[in-house]
Amino acid sequence: MTQNINLFLTQDNPCNYFPDQISRNLIIDPDITPNQYIYSDLIDKGFRRSGEHLYKPHCHQCRQCIATRVDCQAFQPTSSQKRCLKKNADIHLKIQSPHFKREHYELYHRYLQTRHKNSGMDDC
Repeated sequence: MTQNINLFLTQDNPCNYFPDQISRNLIIDPDITPNQYIYSDLIDKGFRRSGEHLYKPHCHQCRQCIATRVDCQAFQPTSSQKRCLKKNADIHLKIQSPHFKREHYELYHRYLQTRHKNSGMDDC
């Protein structure tokens, strides 16, 4: 199944990663909901998701924001990663079915306000 999708460029904005740089994004038409095949293809091509929007950094002269994929089967942690894992050994993972929990929302909100303040991503 094919799906035609228009792409747009955002206006220039201050970069969240490099304070002296300007950034812009390539976004898919916000009125389009891509099917699972198109979504997967876009993710494979470096697009990211923020809320319901799919975007890809597309700056004038910078290509530092490159999405990376890790082959989990072949992954071998570095010494630094092993130290980090040991340092955080007290953290436990609990898998749950998706549901709203106020505590999770507040944690996510604090993260957005701290890491993405005034970026357009901070309005959850």
